[in-house]
Amino acid sequence: MGSDQLIAKPFDPAQFSIDGLGHPSTRSNGKRHYNSLRNHHLNRAFQRAAAMRIQDYDSVCDVTEPTDIAAALSKRHGNGINSFWLSHGAELYPAINILVKRDIASVHYLPEDQDAGFVSVAKVLGARANETSIFFIGPTEKIWVVNHQVVPFSDALKVAQEFAISTTLPKCIQWFDL
Repeated sequence: MGSDQLIAKPFDPAQFSIDGLGHPSTRSNGKRHYNSLRNHHLNRAFQRAAAMRIQDYDSVCDVTEPTDIAAALSKRHGNGINSFWLSHGAELYPAINILVKRDIASVHYLPEDQDAGFVSVAKVLGARANETSIFFIGPTEKIWVVNHQVVPFSDALKVAQEFAISTTLPKCIQWFDL
């Protein structure tokens, strides 16, 4: 048999599965393969988008890599507080404001000027859903947010990552239209 001839082997479906992107992958490393492909596509989509600007109480940074989003949003002042404004390039809108206190956040999406926008909705409403949590819009400026608008910081981070790719209303959390 010459080196230019192929040997046909029967297809064994037990050796393959389809990952979430429709690509074949072996069962043993399918999840790792899927995550690798997902991150590759996320990075490529992010590179096509304009740099996202992240501004907090005292600094501004232009994020060009998806991994830099988490680093920028991890910055805290005083008692674990911060307020972040996210936008693209020099554009003011659409914008996202993320108020953070330790491991909780309130997220506000503003599609354009003169539009009240959308606020985050808590996945699980606790016994104190109609009470408020105090956040800070500045180092000393308090704002009271109704608890049914408070989400885990991890959800706010997902919003920022999705917003980095598309300026449309992120779909990773529930929103209330103001």
